Amino acid sequence: MHGSFAQQIALTTYGNAFLAGMPGVASETFYPSNDTFTYCESVRFVDRTPDKSWEQATAYTDDPLRWFERFADAGVSRLRLVCGQVNGERLSRWFIETTKADASDLWDCRWDVGDQARPDQRIWRVAYGRVTADQPPFPALKIDATKLKDRFAAILVAIGEFARRHRLDMFAKPFASALAALNGKRSDWKGYDLAPSSFLPPYAEDLLAAAQWAWVFGGMGSWNDMSFEGDDFTEYAQLTQELYAAVNEAVIVATNATAERIVTRAFRREVSMTLQFFPFDSMVTLPVDIPAVAISPHRGRLPADGRGGDSLARQQGRTD
Repeated sequence: MHGSFAQQIALTTYGNAFLAGMPGVASETFYPSNDTFTYCESVRFVDRTPDKSWEQATAYTDDPLRWFERFADAGVSRLRLVCGQVNGERLSRWFIETTKADASDLWDCRWDVGDQARPDQRIWRVAYGRVTADQPPFPALKIDATKLKDRFAAILVAIGEFARRHRLDMFAKPFASALAALNGKRSDWKGYDLAPSSFLPPYAEDLLAAAQWAWVFGGMGSWNDMSFEGDDFTEYAQLTQELYAAVNEAVIVATNATAERIVTRAFRREVSMTLQFFPFDSMVTLPVDIPAVAISPHRGRLPADGRGGDSLARQQGRTD
């Protein structure tokens, strides 16, 4: 999973944990300690309206924890991970949506290279920009979590068989690990720290772990960087699109499950209640418009709006 996408997920889940009043979401446990910030020199937040460039954006706050604090003070009730288009764009991208009452804001992200000679390798200067403010909540697509899990498992079985048939063990193994994770079995490899411990319901933990294992998309050497012919290509293309959709849906279902944990501070002052998760077999309403993976008979590639994948490198202990 690409580091920028992982960071958006972590900001969403940890932000919801902060708003829910979960103990331990503090500087020493999240920023800059979380592994999605490992190579970041800075992570700042700005107001960036359509008529302003990133360079012209107005400063909002200078780190993620202060971002969380400002949301709490402003009455933001929850964060969600969403995918879609804004300001007339043609391609879908990932955003963090912050909601309060009947309105929401969308936050985009940008990663710029800073000092590449830094000995600690923290070379990335990350900015999150609020690109829309006080708009109606993002359109939602209903995803049945139970059916998603079953569909995800079936795709992993089919694509794993395809990989083994073509002797692609470097992919067959993570597909098998993803299937095991989907069934609640964990391996030594943990992937990114995408959510606070015990903040996700078990089904969401399974989906998120499986998604990290199955994220094999990216550039050179990735799953969608291979070439097949004839019926093999047809099967490969179909399985790849199905896997990409299932992985993205799993990420958004699991990430946005943390929004269900929210009880605002103001409400907690008025009434005491036990936090409940929605049932595993419920119909979950989630904002998502997932783009397709672009592949060709000669070479696979992600679309311009896609997120590259470094999951194999991380599974093999590489972070370069």
